[in-house]
Amino acid sequence: QPENDGIYLGHLDGRPASRLVSSLSSGIYAPPRRRGDPGDVLWAQDGQLLAQPLDIESGSLVGTPSPIATGVAVDAAQLGLYASVSRTGVLVWVSAHAFDLEMTLVDREGHPLKTLSFPSEAGGVIGQPTFSPDGSKILFTRFDRGSSNIWLHDVASGTTSRVTSDTGFDEMPRWSPDGRSVAYERQTPDLSIVVRRLDGSVAPLMIPVTGGTA
Repeated sequence: QPENDGIYLGHLDGRPASRLVSSLSSGIYAPPRRRGDPGDVLWAQDGQLLAQPLDIESGSLVGTPSPIATGVAVDAAQLGLYASVSRTGVLVWVSAHAFDLEMTLVDREGHPLKTLSFPSEAGGVIGQPTFSPDGSKILFTRFDRGSSNIWLHDVASGTTSRVTSDTGFDEMPRWSPDGRSVAYERQTPDLSIVVRRLDGSVAPLMIPVTGGTA
């Protein structure tokens, strides 16, 4: 929800939080290195790590954002910024290229057999692959911009299709023994186990999970 996305400043005395900046990444605070100076808020935007001074007493940003680094990684599902800053101003981050993943089939000795290709709409960060019982298909999870969904890849034909289209988090797919259904976790925001027929012939079965762990 764009009207809610952003980095907020909260108060331990219960005062309402205020949004500092609209952002699709989490933010970090760099404390001032000299007494009386403002600290900085850092966040990622369009692949750049930006910093802007924050007057912590008034709770307002000062000046304009300055680019600090490029190619900084942001978690595709939870939008967490992979960066941290020390009290002395030393900054570390993970390169976005660390998440340029591909899925490759290998034999039991570890020799690559085939790299799987997916359409551009199945981009994002992919993971959690699981073979169908007969080995002909792969279910996997695609994480992208604050959500995750289940996709299906046919190894022989190379075709890829989408299984779920939810705005929340669908992940951890598991095959049924006959290969006709998939069970997966859904969090929107309550956690449930969903059992779905891949051909869509039966309405999905949703099983609530108590305790928040599946």
